[in-house]
Amino acid sequence: MQDMTEYYRSESNRRSHLLDDADVSAGCVVAARWPGDDRWYRARVVEVVRDEYDDGAEPQLDVDFVDFGDCDKKNRGEVFDLRADFLRLSFQAIECCLAGVEPMYVLAIVQSTFEIQSDLGNFLLKSNTLPKLNRLSY
Repeated sequence: MQDMTEYYRSESNRRSHLLDDADVSAGCVVAARWPGDDRWYRARVVEVVRDEYDDGAEPQLDVDFVDFGDCDKKNRGEVFDLRADFLRLSFQAIECCLAGVEPMYVLAIVQSTFEIQSDLGNFLLKSNTLPKLNRLSY
């Protein structure tokens, strides 16, 4: 990924890989900078979120970094078309989970109903509350 970071650090290289709205959709693989180390990595667009109130606003992208499994939100202008040779290596992150593993705490959902009468109009408000999570000792 060192080569990729060196390549995308150059503004002229980034300009040659600009994406427009039509080029970006869920599932496409792009180059994106990870804010934690300021390096460039391969990322898959999970979702394109458009501002329903501002047609001119740049869409936000939810991306998953395919080589180390983290995720981030990016503006469309912060991601770039991925140079073809950066796709030769298979993705390094593998999504997985542990079967039959349960958390060490028990969450009991307790419903409480609070009635509040307002001086302005006798409104009845209901609220469902969750208790604090209690860790089990073992």
